[in-house]
Amino acid sequence: MRGAVTDAQGEQRDPGVGFAGVRVDLTGLPRIEPDAAKLIAGQVVWTLAGADVQGPYVITVDGTPLDNRHTAGWNPNDVAAISPNASSDLAVGLHGVLDGRFVKVAGAQVTPVAGPSG
Repeated sequence: MRGAVTDAQGEQRDPGVGFAGVRVDLTGLPRIEPDAAKLIAGQVVWTLAGADVQGPYVITVDGTPLDNRHTAGWNPNDVAAISPNASSDLAVGLHGVLDGRFVKVAGAQVTPVAGPSG
């Protein structure tokens, strides 16, 4: 981190309280690809959100936005796919039994499941 955590406008008055959000300025990072930026943002957002620090979470690298699509800040919805609270259960979809066979239903298509279960 470079400097203190401030509110989203760069002021040091009560960052993360109410709707002020927070600004976190990182330093020493090389050029970051969008996928890596999202992982970094996810770490910052979920760490701060888990500590009840309110967003938006403005994340910069040496004063430049981590991702130009999020200049106004990140929120948990932006990084929901990498939430530490997300379910690890795999989506199995809709299945059923048709004519004594186990089948998978996808839209209007019904496909027998392979293997002994099918």
